[in-house]
Amino acid sequence: MRRAGSPGIGREAGIEPVAGRPGSYWIRVAGRWYPWERVRLVLREVLELHLPEEERSPEARDLARFLHADRPTLVEYALARPKLEEIWRRIHEA
Repeated sequence: MRRAGSPGIGREAGIEPVAGRPGSYWIRVAGRWYPWERVRLVLREVLELHLPEEERSPEARDLARFLHADRPTLVEYALARPKLEEIWRRIHEA
């Protein structure tokens, strides 16, 4: 992930900003850059974060387990792959 925006803010005093401005973060997925805000919204929907944890689908739980794993296994990847492909389609189409 990288911060986009005008360089040099606070640099003259040797101070880098701690927080970015809205719309200033981008994430690279498969060689293409996407605004973090778009990716964040898709992730929230696919992970079903609007629902209580016990009401989330098994697929959303599998994706969460994959994303939170320190070293995801092949089985975790296989279970998360349909949701990962959905994320890719949704951020790529928008």
